Amino acid sequence: MGTPEGSNHSFPSRPSSVLNLQHLRIPLASDIRVVILGQPSRIGFAYAFKSSPDQVVTNDVWPEQTGQFKTNTALLYDEEFNVKEWGYPALAQEPRKKLKANQKPQPKPAELFKLFLGNLDPNERPKLPPGLEYHRAIVDFLRCMNKLIYTTINSRWPGLRFPQQVLFVMSVPAEWSDEARGMLRSMAFEAGLIEERYSRNLEFTTEPEAAAIHCISILKEHSLPPDAPFMIVDCGGGTVDLTTRSLSHDRRLSEITIRTGDYCGSSFVDKNFLNYISKKVGVEAMLALSENNYGQLQYLVQQFCLKIKHSFNGNLDDYKVKEFDLERICPAILKYVTGETKERLEEDEWLIEFDFDTVRAMFDPIIEKILMLIGQQLTASGGYCRAIFMVGGFSENHYLQWQVRHAFAPYVPIIAVPKHPIAAVERGALQYGLYMATVQSRVLKWTYGIDSFRPWTPQDPPERRTQTGYITVFRRIAQRGIQVAVNQRFTYEASPVLRDQKLMTFNIYATPYDNAIYCDDLGVRLIGRLSVHLPQIEYQYSRILDIQKPTESDNQIIGGSCPRERGVIIDVSSIAYIEASAGFVAYAASKGEVHFHEFWIRYQPRQPKQSVKLILRIFLNTPMALSIQQDEALENVAIRLVENTYMNDEVIRIDGKPNFNDVMLMLLLHSLFIMFDV
Repeated sequence: MGTPEGSNHSFPSRPSSVLNLQHLRIPLASDIRVVILGQPSRIGFAYAFKSSPDQVVTNDVWPEQTGQFKTNTALLYDEEFNVKEWGYPALAQEPRKKLKANQKPQPKPAELFKLFLGNLDPNERPKLPPGLEYHRAIVDFLRCMNKLIYTTINSRWPGLRFPQQVLFVMSVPAEWSDEARGMLRSMAFEAGLIEERYSRNLEFTTEPEAAAIHCISILKEHSLPPDAPFMIVDCGGGTVDLTTRSLSHDRRLSEITIRTGDYCGSSFVDKNFLNYISKKVGVEAMLALSENNYGQLQYLVQQFCLKIKHSFNGNLDDYKVKEFDLERICPAILKYVTGETKERLEEDEWLIEFDFDTVRAMFDPIIEKILMLIGQQLTASGGYCRAIFMVGGFSENHYLQWQVRHAFAPYVPIIAVPKHPIAAVERGALQYGLYMATVQSRVLKWTYGIDSFRPWTPQDPPERRTQTGYITVFRRIAQRGIQVAVNQRFTYEASPVLRDQKLMTFNIYATPYDNAIYCDDLGVRLIGRLSVHLPQIEYQYSRILDIQKPTESDNQIIGGSCPRERGVIIDVSSIAYIEASAGFVAYAASKGEVHFHEFWIRYQPRQPKQSVKLILRIFLNTPMALSIQQDEALENVAIRLVENTYMNDEVIRIDGKPNFNDVMLMLLLHSLFIMFDV
């Protein structure tokens, strides 16, 4: 909603023509694409040179570990919270001496900290060492990853400017909010992956979308015709994410349904395993073990994964009863077990048995959630789906595969697991970084709107009536569930309420519901704010802030006619700095930052024979503007300003007698469209 200084009033205004900037695109300066893919329990990266997109390298060299596409998302701290180990070496090792196992100062392991960025129930979140915040752990881990990536890439391309020549692509769960992406962007900046918080050298894509891009290469193997819908089920360690897509004749992906997901990855099977152990040794004993000897608890889970979880296929004939010797693999637990429980375990020689039904009961609740998600996704697509592709580390489990095929084979003819499913997301994300035009459309996950001001009516709640007889309502601009083209623009136009108004403020809201009436309704949340400082008072009510989709009449402007003065037009979608700093603006599943942003609009009279380029160099005190050469073509200057991140929070409009080039540049710098997270 546009609001004046000291007021919350704005009115809708009439539409106007603006310049279409879709054709103005230049390559990023980045030469290397690096993908960082991380589920809560495992992380990996792949890289490729932009000019050789077919030569993709998936890293398989990690600290104390080779031949693996991913390493463990784990850290080991000392008493001062300095990182001692990361990745696989940070995992707990088998205790060597039972009597001395707890006498030395215990290191502080941390894992699964990425789960804190999602909307997981606080009671379900992993336990971190006392005194360690999840923000610190994520930054520390990304800093370790950054060093390895630099060493790896520099050994292949010596002299590469790092990170300036590197475009990072991070894949995130489908359920993550704009705020979570924004937090991850800030953490990447703190870790040194990017030099500026709003750098365009960091992009995001969702994990199911990345997996869908990877699966393009295998559609021919299954004879899927163009535009045939197929579902991606990305089963990772923390989340399971789903999306239904189709591939056009020109090999571009379109999203058919709203992407969905839930916290039902393989790490929750581990949690059920620990719950079973807790029943055997007692809840208090497990709490004490977690508090004082987390490393041994971690090692206990490792043994479960190696000896039971990874090989469990749901076939009773193949299963052999397993035993865990707590006295050997978790000796610290002995001192925490008391009473009758201790007597019973001593009689059993501290052996815990895992029969077939016990293990299946650890899997079934998690798999039931996955089956429900697939069913919901299938229903949302109208029941028509030609194939389901299962990717992610958990998808390699044969029991999960069997359950999915058993439930959906009658409805979906193809249910397949591609080669190396654990690497599908990171390879697809890398392909996205190399050619982002692969994604043609997405489905809006949220309904977006702004707060708008209109006259109060008797049908409105009386308590919402202001002293001036108006009411603030939620004005919907884009509705969830609709399919939109990448970078499609949604429009709203407002003008000042007061003649001397100097400031218009627009609060941008998102909601998972379609029926929001007021901005404080259930589910409506503020995701950002745009404040626009208006120019000279003499323009009065004609100072229109135009948030508008381009129309065919734009060609009239390109043809050379100068539109009459109507106020200020700001194009956030074509100003890279603002585009990157506001997550709800031009996000397209790649930027990620919720920001409360202010624009200062300044009118600058142009003196006779004074070039527009000179004005820009004077008033846009940025590296990009200062690099402009006087003999440089004005159109090139415009493209460079549009495509680079140096707008310095300020928009300048140039008065005078503009020619065609001046009009083009003026409009390039001053057209504002709101583009929502798709």
